[in-house]
Amino acid sequence: MNKLWFRIRVSFGIVTSQTLVGLVFFVLITPLAFLMRWFGRDELTLKIKKEKSYWLQRNSKFDSESFHDQF
Repeated sequence: MNKLWFRIRVSFGIVTSQTLVGLVFFVLITPLAFLMRWFGRDELTLKIKKEKSYWLQRNSKFDSESFHDQF
């Protein structure tokens, strides 16, 4: 009886967690993504811009000591 109850609880927990994650995704993340697209935001810079380069300008200066502990 204990093993049967344990299996029922585990399967219920799996279904509940999957349902909760799906609900959070479709209720929170999806409308937020649609709103961001509607207002023209491109956080991942996925739009192709033919008139400019994809290189990002950095204003910081590096010296040889900043690269010392890299693997």
